[in-house]
Amino acid sequence: SNLPRLARIDPRHFDLLFGGCKLERYAAGQHLFVQEDASDRIYGVMSGTVEISIYSPGGQKLVANIELSRSLVG
Repeated sequence: SNLPRLARIDPRHFDLLFGGCKLERYAAGQHLFVQEDASDRIYGVMSGTVEISIYSPGGQKLVANIELSRSLVG
């Protein structure tokens, strides 16, 4: 996947990619997707933060990253 390379893009490019897109709002703690979902879309974080976490085989939540505004998640 090229996502790690794209996760941090120049703010001007971010605006070009997402400037005309429909905005969706998510409540704190709401899941965008879960570990088993197909990776078939990308989210542009306009504001706020997004926690990227996975679960160990034993069920322990492991925080992999925190994405800030103007980053890509997917």
